[in-house]
Amino acid sequence: IIHKISGTGLDVGLFNPKGKLVSGAIGTSSDSIELFGSVEKALEFSKKIMNNLEMPYFVINSQIYRREQDAELSDYLISIADKIRNKCDNKTVDNLYSLMLARNTALFINGADDICHRTIADSVVRRIEIPELFMLLDGIINAYLCEPVPSGKWVNPLSRYASNEFTESIADLSKVKDSFKKGLVNAVYNMADKIKEPVLTEEQKELSAEEQKITFDELETIKGFRDAPYLARTHLQPAQITTVGRYFSITLDKLIDYVGCIDNLESVLEYSGFISSLGQTLSNFSNTLVFRQALRQWSEPFKSSQVGSSAMPYKTNPNKSERIKGLARMIPGRLTSVREKHSLSDYDFNELLLIADSILSSFNYIMSSEGGIRIDRKRMLKEIDEYKSEIFQTELLQEAVKLGAVREKAHNELRDIKIEGTGLEGIKSSKYFNRLFGNKLDDMIDELITKSPLEMAGTSLIDADNVLINAQKIIDENRELLGSESKINV
Repeated sequence: IIHKISGTGLDVGLFNPKGKLVSGAIGTSSDSIELFGSVEKALEFSKKIMNNLEMPYFVINSQIYRREQDAELSDYLISIADKIRNKCDNKTVDNLYSLMLARNTALFINGADDICHRTIADSVVRRIEIPELFMLLDGIINAYLCEPVPSGKWVNPLSRYASNEFTESIADLSKVKDSFKKGLVNAVYNMADKIKEPVLTEEQKELSAEEQKITFDELETIKGFRDAPYLARTHLQPAQITTVGRYFSITLDKLIDYVGCIDNLESVLEYSGFISSLGQTLSNFSNTLVFRQALRQWSEPFKSSQVGSSAMPYKTNPNKSERIKGLARMIPGRLTSVREKHSLSDYDFNELLLIADSILSSFNYIMSSEGGIRIDRKRMLKEIDEYKSEIFQTELLQEAVKLGAVREKAHNELRDIKIEGTGLEGIKSSKYFNRLFGNKLDDMIDELITKSPLEMAGTSLIDADNVLINAQKIIDENRELLGSESKINV
């Protein structure tokens, strides 16, 4: 029997025999019956508490706790949700209703002795699907009741205490959206600016391609990372040559997507997904930056007054990147709290907004001209030279397959040479490759190994340019936001 529907679900407040306010109990729990002597008196007392605390509530009779009535109970809850769904056109209600149907199916597929949720009413243990059905129904009720709330105000569809008064204390999402967009547009601009092709002097333009490469190697301050080759790694092991611009363009492409979707964010769930994705993207980039700084190839800004270590003055720790990584690790926990919060203050979502804002601000500092990430082309080329006798083997393998070699056999031969440690001489003296290439083997190896790093970088330049084209569109459409400060208040 539903006495009142207002959106608190099962989490009504109730004093147990020891006088402690318990969350997760209902007016007809064994504690309350023992304390007051009857279901009716316990229920009445529970309602008084909720009214005194000014908490909306709904109450269901004690039969819901009987395991054998799972089917009847789940059908009953879904019927309530269905009635609400038919009364309104609400995307959140539709989504939560779909989840209820999925949980209802899982309830009878998983079996009677499946995962238990928690103890309710002292001794009765429920399976996890039933409490989830209640939580989802609670979300549906809240979403329905909160429709009149002023637009732009945050309403958590799973909040236990949604009300106009409560939402006044939550961040104004229209302002949050504007702030995020400023930060993202500036991030796109800063990163695109770093990728852009270097501007050559008239003297440099007259040099040959090989002479230009040498000139670039020697210039510390040349602008643009688009054509700066470096040795990419997988499992932290040397892999293949790419360019800094190509790697940056992967993150830039994600940022462009975020700018495109920010205007369409409406619900808390959509904002939560956006923040989670943003955190993962920038944390992944920062992780690479920390590793590359350890190799002294890339480095984030380090102020003259900044201290890396009190004991080791030579250290320049990448603290901005580490901050991004640390903050990103906090996001999953806050997302869970937003969904499962049982208190009157749903401040976890506000903290999510602040975390995302801090991540974006730190990233913009790393990429901006004020701070400015730096790269050391000499060190990157030195590492390429160190591993060039191994890197070229991928192309040698491809050439072997073109001549009809079985790829696995050619691969095994190169692997065995690597294990033996004979290097280039091992390949040149290999009976397998001499039979395959004949007297052209030495020339083939010399041709492959003398390729410039950019020639071995595949389509890196084209890939970066394609992303830059899209970035330029974002920049042109949002020039009024460039240079403006993004700041979130909650």
